[in-house]
Amino acid sequence: MLEAAENFVPDACFDVAVSYETGKGVRKSLKKAGIYYFRAMMLGEKQSVAEVGRLFYWGIGVPENRRIAKELLNFSG
Repeated sequence: MLEAAENFVPDACFDVAVSYETGKGVRKSLKKAGIYYFRAMMLGEKQSVAEVGRLFYWGIGVPENRRIAKELLNFSG
């Protein structure tokens, strides 16, 4: 799956992000989780928009920014 994520497959990017956030199958890394959620979002994976918003809301692996979080969460529907 990591290979697919490195090749910019949106669903794989999302799944790898979840793995890094939870530490399942890989060493937990919130920074890497954020990178893969953001990559998935930029590739059009819809659920990742809300996940990136959540990361900004709580400052998980990224600087806390409620304004960006609100925009992303509103956009995600």
